[in-house]
Formats: sequence, C-alpha cells, structure tokens
Amino acid sequence: MTTAHRFFTVTALILACGGLGAEEPIPISSIEELQRIGNDADYPLDADYIVTQDIDASETAEWNDGEGFQPLGAYDPQGKLPEDRAFRGTLDGGDHAIAGLTINRPQMAFNAIFAWVGEEGVIRNLTLEDNNITARAYVAGFAAVFEGRMEGCRTTGSVTSPQDGERVGGLVAVNEGGVISESHTTGPVAGENAVGGLIGLNVGGEISDCSAAGAVSGRSGIGGLVGQQRLGALIRDSFASGDVQASAYLAGGLVGSSREDSVIENAYAEGDVMAGEGSAGGLAGGNGSEITSSFATGAVRVISGGAAGGLAGGNSGEITDSHATGNVTAEEGDNVGGLLGGNGRDALVSGCYATGDVFGTAFNTGGLIGTNQGAVAQCHASGAVEGGLVVGGLVGDNMQDGSIAECFATGDVTGTHGSGGLVGLNRGAVSDSYALGAVEGEVEATAGLVAGNGGTITRTYAAGPVTSEGVDLGGLVGQDANGTVEASFWDIDATGQSESEGGEGLGGEAMRRQAVFAEAGWDFDAIWAIDEGETYPYLAFAAEVEDDNGEDGHEDGDEDNGEDENGNGDEDNGEDEDEAVLGDVNGNGEVDARDIQIVINAVLGLPIPEHAEPDVNNDNEVDARDIQIVINVVLGVPISLE
Repeated sequence: MTTAHRFFTVTALILACGGLGAEEPIPISSIEELQRIGNDADYPLDADYIVTQDIDASETAEWNDGEGFQPLGAYDPQGKLPEDRAFRGTLDGGDHAIAGLTINRPQMAFNAIFAWVGEEGVIRNLTLEDNNITARAYVAGFAAVFEGRMEGCRTTGSVTSPQDGERVGGLVAVNEGGVISESHTTGPVAGENAVGGLIGLNVGGEISDCSAAGAVSGRSGIGGLVGQQRLGALIRDSFASGDVQASAYLAGGLVGSSREDSVIENAYAEGDVMAGEGSAGGLAGGNGSEITSSFATGAVRVISGGAAGGLAGGNSGEITDSHATGNVTAEEGDNVGGLLGGNGRDALVSGCYATGDVFGTAFNTGGLIGTNQGAVAQCHASGAVEGGLVVGGLVGDNMQDGSIAECFATGDVTGTHGSGGLVGLNRGAVSDSYALGAVEGEVEATAGLVAGNGGTITRTYAAGPVTSEGVDLGGLVGQDANGTVEASFWDIDATGQSESEGGEGLGGEAMRRQAVFAEAGWDFDAIWAIDEGETYPYLAFAAEVEDDNGEDGHEDGDEDNGEDENGNGDEDNGEDEDEAVLGDVNGNGEVDARDIQIVINAVLGLPIPEHAEPDVNNDNEVDARDIQIVINVVLGVPISLE
C-alpha cells in the first residue's frame, strides 16, 4: 500500500469513527434535559445527543400555562432567522420512547419537538408514545421543517391543527429535501390542507421503508402517508393503511397529490378514501408525475364533483405496472373509473388493471378509466360497471387524443345512454382489444365493444351478451359517427346480435379459428394467442403476466424442498400429479388465460372442452364468482370461495 493509500484509508476510518478526539454525545435522561437543547449554553443546537432511558413527558401538559413543551430551535418562512436556529446535531434515541408529550399552541405555527432541523441534523431510533400535539400550522411529532436525515423513528399519538391547518404530518410537517427511512406513525392526523399520516408536504425529499396507520382528515391535499409531494420528491417501499377523508378534494390513500417530477415506487395503500368535492383515489388523489409497481385496495367514494379512481382520481403523468382492487363510487359527478377517474392528454397508463366494481350516476364511467385523453396499453378491468351516460367496461369516454391498445374488459356493463363492453364513446383509437362482459343498455347505443364510434377501431372483437329496450344495438358497435372499423368481429351467438355499425359478425365456431383472424392481419407472433377450436383469441401479454405470477410463488406445492410445514417428507402432504390446483379448469396443471376463457364460455353457454370443470368454487353453479376466482389466482390476488 502506498503512502497516499494509507493516508486516505486512515482518514476514512477517522471520519467514520467521528474524528480524532470526538466528544461523547450529551446524555438526555429526562424531559427537562431535552427541553434545554437550544435554550441552554451547555445544550447547543449543533451538538450530538443520546437518550439514555425511556422518558415520561406527561408533566408537559402543565408546562407554560398549558402550552406544553416548547419546540426546540425556531423557523421563519421569510428566511429572516439565521441557520443557527436550526437543529444541526444528532439526536439518537437509543431505541427509547418519550411518552405523553404535549404541545398545545393552537394560535402558533411551527410546532413539533424541533421547529427546524437543518441539513446536518440527524434524528434516529426514537419513539414518541401517546403524544398529543395541537397547533395552528406546520404541525408534527418530530419536526415542523425537516432538511436532514431521519431513521427508525415512530409516533403513536395524535397531531391536530384546529384552524388554518396547512402542512400537518404525524412525523414531519414539511420535508424540504430530507431523507426519511424506516419510520412509522400509528395515530390520527387532522388539519386543513397538505395533511399526511407521516408527512404533510414532501418537497424534493426521499421517503423509504415507511408507513402510517392512523386515520387522516382535512379539507384538501389529504394523504394516508403524505399530503402533497412535488419537485422531484420520492416515496419508495412504503405504505399507508388508515382511512382518508377530505371535505373538499385531492384525497389519496397514500398521497393527496404527487406532481412535478415526483415518484411513487413499490408503494401501496389499504385504507378507504372519501372526498366531498372530487379528485379521490385509492393511492393518490391526483398524479402529475410517476407511479410504478404500486397498488391500492381500499374503497373510494366521492360525494360530488367526480374524478374518482381506484388508484388515482386523475393522472397527467405516467402510471405503470400498478393496480387497484377496491370498489369506486361517485354519488354525483363525472369521470369515474376502477383505476383512474381521468387520464389526461399525453399521459400514459401501461401494464395496469382494476378488479373493483365501479358506480357512477352522470357522464363517463369505466371499469379502468372514466375519461381517457392519453395512451392506455396492456391493461384490463374485470369489475362490474354501472353508470348513466357513456359507460364502458374499460373506458367510458376515449377522447380524440386517446389511444387504447392491447387491452380487454370482462366485467358486466349497465348504463342508460352509450353502454359498451369496452368503451362507451370512442373518438380516438382502439386497437388489438376485446370485451367479454354482458352489456345492458336502457335508452340508446348499446354494444358489445363500443357504444358510439367516431374514431378508429382495429383488430378487436366482442363476445358478451348485448341487451336493451332502447335503440341502436350492435354486436360490436351501436352508433356510427363517421368512425372506421377494420379487421374486427363479434360473436353473433354470444352477443345475441346480428347487426352492428361496423365489423363482421361470426358464429361461435369461426370465432375460435386462428385463420379467420390471421387473414384479417392479426399478429399471432407478438400480440395475440389462441387455443385452436377452444378459445377466443387472447392477448399474449396477459399470458406472460400469468407465467410471471406462477414463477413468483403464487402456486402451491413443495416440489423444491420436499418437506411439509412440519419439516416432514412429502410422501403424504406433497402435491402429486392427481391433486387439483385451484383455478386449473382444464386440468393441465397451470392456471392461466385459457382457464379464464373456459369459465367465461361456460357462463355464456358456449362450448367448452369435455374434461373441463368450470365450477371452481363447487357451489353447483357456474357464474361470475367462478370467473373472478380464476382471475384472482392468475393475478395473485387474495381469494374467497364464498
């Protein structure tokens, strides 16, 4: 090793150990000692501290004429305070808890243990237990404004802003570029705007491996984990499980709104979401940036105003490989979807799906998206859809700039005007897609694929029953508004319709022959697949997703380890060749799109293989429940046999 190498190695070791002659951290063993930080010359804001034991802070309820603990340091949003009023040291909690801390300053802002933590500040391994914090704005458990690093911290009590409550969070009110990891909150959080279970406002900061479990409520910008995030903020590997309510708009199970180059990655939300005036989503109230590999399971409800989605109320960014399973309801208002209420111009949705039922009363209701102006690719929806005007199994209104490619819908559709198995009204482009759900209309324009078409439809088909007491029924298209239909078909037997405003009607047998579709220019090398004579064409990407799910361990069996749960050999408990696999309708040992298609055929009264067993839940009926069970097995979604 050269002299230079030794120098840099020794220097690195010295820095890692805190430097030569580094001072020992100052011990904190009582709430009085904690209060001295920044208020006593021996406890400066740039020193290192360590909590040496659990601390009972219940006496703070009587401090300062009932105002409680005084926040450490100070912050001025006008920038008039010097940076030395920020905490710039380290507070190591030593895995201890501070219990019963009270801050009661309803007329004052910037209230938490720390008013301001600067870029050099570090807080770690500390719990606030049963805290009770109330203030006007910028209210949180640990920090009102945070710019440093935090890890391993928790709060279990309440944080509340009774008036003008902007920027309220269970852990941090405003995260200004700070890095927060492995931190969690469980208590309720309430405020007015930008209110989150963990963070109120995340501005360019990073949040990873964090969670929030408490209920969150406010007026607008309300999120189970983060109220609002912007300017390149990141949420990764995190979740929220509390219910979220916004009296106005922008309510999300994870985030109220996410925009300006921010990212949500590998995150999820489980709580129910409600917004009084619209823009509500199971994961995000509104998304203007990127969401990937994320999901939501909670129910979403909007009282008025619309823009309700199982994942996000509206999207003007990019959403990939994400899904929603909760039911979505809009009591009044437009744009309601199982995944998104609306997908804006130039926005992208790819590799996504929705399984929840969708209910709307006004315009534009879809199993996946209410209104689409962007690009939708390789997506599907399976929930039942009920709406008023312009209702689709996948998309309600596909507008002029909207495109739908390699998508399908299997849920039943019910509406009054403009009800389609895939799309209610198409003014854009639909290609390489299909619909299998039953469609029931009331007044006019009811069709197996698209109710009203003023755009282009290419390489599509429909095969679900179509019924209506009104006018303009079609096996594929109900009404034509100067649109075009090419290389598209409908099953005359399955739809019960012999006419359509475009497309070609075929019998059930012809609909199961690859040559029929190949001659029309369908791509069976990269896009489509078919089980000759047994199934309708299905999309190859769906089969690939199913294969991935199988490899990810969603199938049972102990083939690899040869042992049961007790460590015994698999002579009695192993999965043998004759043991049935739930959802394996055709008995080939795999659960995939072929099994889904067979059960659908059985429900529709269409021919199925002789050896198939479509009654998956063994209730002596073959119905929509059997279809849903097989879809859930394929997608790795929790299964109920009831």
